[in-house]
Amino acid sequence: MSSIHRSTGLAALATAGLIAMASAASAQTAPCPTNALGITSPTACSCASGGGTGAVWGTNVYTADSNVCVAAAHAGVIGAGGGQILVTPGSGYQSYPGSTQNGITTSTWGSYDRSFTVSLVSMQTPACATMPAGADVYECSCPAGPYAGSAWGSGPYTNDSSICVAALHSGVLTAAGGTVRVLSAPGLQSYRGSEWNGASTMDYGPWSGSILFDRN
Repeated sequence: MSSIHRSTGLAALATAGLIAMASAASAQTAPCPTNALGITSPTACSCASGGGTGAVWGTNVYTADSNVCVAAAHAGVIGAGGGQILVTPGSGYQSYPGSTQNGITTSTWGSYDRSFTVSLVSMQTPACATMPAGADVYECSCPAGPYAGSAWGSGPYTNDSSICVAALHSGVLTAAGGTVRVLSAPGLQSYRGSEWNGASTMDYGPWSGSILFDRN
């Protein structure tokens, strides 16, 4: 992969993280819509106590016409008291398996052309993208998967890897999302990709900096 492609991917991931944080800051008190059909970028909103009622299809990744707050409760992002969530729209999938989680049962659906995930809004914890330049330690949050982006290596990873992809691959994060603590490390002469924990990473040659994850 050329350095141009890697730089382009880095910029895109950084922009996505900034969009998510800006949306969270500007929409703290807005009530969540019934579904995510009108959401086109990461958007923060509030679910009332009780979470709401309505149909939901999927598990952690939901069809766009699912009830947003019920999906958030099913995913474990909010409890009975409600709260602020970040809704991230996504592309379509061939299937959305239902399940029972956190006292809520969702239904199974086949192909649907739009989806969304939900995560907890935290103004203290930025959305993960890639390791900020010059940072030794970086704490950030990943929404529920699946995760976009690429990662190189199997721990350490190149420091321009998608943090959420690398964190899932390393086992410090599950597809339900969460907060991770990223540590800066020296660059290596080579990075070997692999498939771990449902995530795939790629090989790469010499790179100037690496990242690891705090497992404490």
